[in-house]
Amino acid sequence: MCISKFPGFERVFSLGVAESRKHFTAALEIDAGDVSGVLRGELEKGVTIARWHVGGERPDAIVATDCVVLLLLSSALVDALATHEITGWSTFPVELAGRRGEPMGAFYGLVVRGRCGAIDLKRSDPFRKPMPVGTMGYRRGLYFEPESWDGADIFMAPEKGFIFVTERARGVIAALAKTATFTPLTEVETPDLDDL
Repeated sequence: MCISKFPGFERVFSLGVAESRKHFTAALEIDAGDVSGVLRGELEKGVTIARWHVGGERPDAIVATDCVVLLLLSSALVDALATHEITGWSTFPVELAGRRGEPMGAFYGLVVRGRCGAIDLKRSDPFRKPMPVGTMGYRRGLYFEPESWDGADIFMAPEKGFIFVTERARGVIAALAKTATFTPLTEVETPDLDDL
């Protein structure tokens, strides 16, 4: 079930995982050059091996990886997304091992199939962000042409690694994944590449 009308940038979220050395993070056995293609569904992936990398003993329903943009989902979260007819995603199977090599149950790599158009950073708000050695230029907000969105609940732009979710998808993920983070697109901060 795709949504027909774009809900507004304040009601679409960038999906992430809370940064903490306490959270279970996995190392994926995947070539660095394949990561973007796998995430976008342009490169099919069979069973992938993943192992505990850092953090806690038990994985959450959503797991960060050393590939940063690739996320792992528990079978319970995959089932919930399917049950609630969340659109724009698929998965590939992952064999996840814990700190001592023990199997951690069924997990899957998230593939994002939903799309929107290119991010237009000129529409975002520039600001100076304090850093340990001065300030750095940043931009607040990720915007694209609303008409370019394909209506999927989970989607991404062609050139960035951000995973976007609608309020529907956020509700399903948040109900199971305690470490998931959701930043409204109006509040996402990115370095201003013109300032580097």
